[in-house]
Amino acid sequence: MAGVICRDQLKREYLKTDTFITANEYFTSELSDYLVEFQADLWETANPLHRLTQFWLATPNKTEITEQVVMKMINSKKGFNNFMTGHE
Repeated sequence: MAGVICRDQLKREYLKTDTFITANEYFTSELSDYLVEFQADLWETANPLHRLTQFWLATPNKTEITEQVVMKMINSKKGFNNFMTGHE
């Protein structure tokens, strides 16, 4: 999963995410060029006024992770508090 951490003008926090699943197992170094492009494309689709930062998560064996779990992870590290949007 890759995503953009966002906050709108009403202070609502949300994620813009997309998931890709590979047919085989890879090392991160083998996917780095693809990940950079995948994240750049996702960044461009997010509202420019809401964008805080980007992230990606890798999970083994086609394990899926929900946005709610990702939000909890980000909040546990105070991810929304460490960045400002273009409108703040």
